[in-house]
Amino acid sequence: MKKMMRALKIVKSLNKIGVLLFVALFIQACTSSVELDFKRGQKAFDKQEYEQALSYFDKVISRSKESDYGIQAAKLAANIAFFNIKEFKKALKYYKYIVINSQVQSEQIEAQKKIAEIVFNHLSDYKQSITEYTRLLNLPHSEEEGRKYKFTVAKAYFFTSNFYQAKVEVESLIDKKIEDPRNFDPLLLKANILLTTKKVDEAIEIFEKVIKHFPEKSVKDRVVLSLAVCHEEKKQFAEAIDILNKEMNSSFEEIEQEIRRDINSRSLNDPKNYNSLSLLLNLYLLIGNKKEAENIRTTIRQFFVNEFNKSGVGPLIDIAMKSSPPQPIRFADDSLHAATFDYIYYLAERVYQLHQRKALMPGARGLRK
Repeated sequence: MKKMMRALKIVKSLNKIGVLLFVALFIQACTSSVELDFKRGQKAFDKQEYEQALSYFDKVISRSKESDYGIQAAKLAANIAFFNIKEFKKALKYYKYIVINSQVQSEQIEAQKKIAEIVFNHLSDYKQSITEYTRLLNLPHSEEEGRKYKFTVAKAYFFTSNFYQAKVEVESLIDKKIEDPRNFDPLLLKANILLTTKKVDEAIEIFEKVIKHFPEKSVKDRVVLSLAVCHEEKKQFAEAIDILNKEMNSSFEEIEQEIRRDINSRSLNDPKNYNSLSLLLNLYLLIGNKKEAENIRTTIRQFFVNEFNKSGVGPLIDIAMKSSPPQPIRFADDSLHAATFDYIYYLAERVYQLHQRKALMPGARGLRK
């Protein structure tokens, strides 16, 4: 009887060993399979076979949720979706996986940053972006990062038409020292909130402060356009026109010297000068300098009469010469100065439209053609 009991214990022990051995072999097989799919994903990525790589990484993630392989696969998949194939909703899924499953806080924070960026910049889901950036504010961050997150929250409230909360959020970022460089963006947003909510006088005050204290940034961000809109809202068309004309002349001065240098680098009758002279003529007409425009037209007729006649722009130029205020026309293009030329043309159109609106005001004398 004792021998039988001893034999049963041995059998049970062997069964336990067998089960443990089976489990160990199963885990090893699973690990080997996960590792194999991970390596396959890496190879597919190296070959720029991004969809194939994602399919392998998805397999790793589904079978190895909290392991290092699962997290690494999610990070690689997120980068592919975000940077390589620009599928932001798909990238969002992988970054959320990292936030939930990673045991490393720095990984969670970086993933949360990407989630917030995607939701705000790429999906334009401003309501959700408030939630995501608020989560970032509750995680460890630097002072500068905190300002950035709060400013984005303020913008999100602005874009969701919650102007009161947008103003509350942005005012918390404005330093009492007006000249603090960090004030530029918050002040600009506050001014736009005030303009949108029809508090135009307050908006004008802030736009003027921004232009005064941050001249270079104001030029780059074209703050004067917003200031002109404020005066237009108040039906102060003369003031708006004056602002836009100054901006137009300033922009023209940037490229006038370049164009003239280009012209002077060759003999005046060089065929390449026809396009440069035409561009200069077009720009002078846009800014309303008819005297210089006529001088350039005379030069073109003197040296490039055939090209000028073939272009068929003569009648257009005559219309522009006779119109008051200048009627914007476009007959020249230049890839080297395309952005500035487009901007000047836009300003000229705005000025012309404002003159038309001004002419419709009670007591106005109207436009003269």
